[in-house]
Amino acid sequence: EACDDLVYCTGDLEDAVKKGLLTWEELKAELQECSGRDRLVAQTIRKAEKKVDYKVSDRWTRNEEVTQAFRTHTMNTIKAASLKRFQKNYEAIMEGEYRHELARDPDCESVNLLNACQAVLRRRIFPLQEVIQIELMGRQVIHDLMDTFWEAAGTAQSSSLREPDSRSFTGKLLRLVSKNYRLALERALKEGYLPECFCRLQLVTDQVSGMTDTFACTLNHELRNR
Repeated sequence: EACDDLVYCTGDLEDAVKKGLLTWEELKAELQECSGRDRLVAQTIRKAEKKVDYKVSDRWTRNEEVTQAFRTHTMNTIKAASLKRFQKNYEAIMEGEYRHELARDPDCESVNLLNACQAVLRRRIFPLQEVIQIELMGRQVIHDLMDTFWEAAGTAQSSSLREPDSRSFTGKLLRLVSKNYRLALERALKEGYLPECFCRLQLVTDQVSGMTDTFACTLNHELRNR
């Protein structure tokens, strides 16, 4: 969970700069404002600029380079701080008594840095029309794929999961599903520890969530001949 937080927020900021949605100087100003001039945020910015020997005169030519350095330093900083919280709260975590997210824990040293990165995304990137369009397209692709694979997972017999019959529509779809997921469903149905519908839905969820964005879009395009 902590890894997802730090990787996605920093990666989205870097992508925004690469696409020209923000310059480094704009990103830096936003980070400082959103963090309330937080010391760690300022320190991470300085480290990034020092790493690439960035100067204000470079502001039109080195946006991507300094933003990449910022992403690296931010990830390292949040990772180290999250590890400290994990070590300090290990017993509570193992007992199920820890009530925070590691990277978002109010006592985590880097929480303001993470919050500032996410605040910039909410203020400057997520509301943009092109970003919203991509998000809506992604939602449609996921829904289409979930519906498609449910046609197979919802009716597949246990006996057909190992070697689906390619002569039937269900079998053709099942052959597109990872064999590991099919065998996991077969075991789950045989053991009967969980509701059958849940196990079948899990197969569809695993199949779609395991796809990269590009693969999911390409597969959906091919299946629907769009």
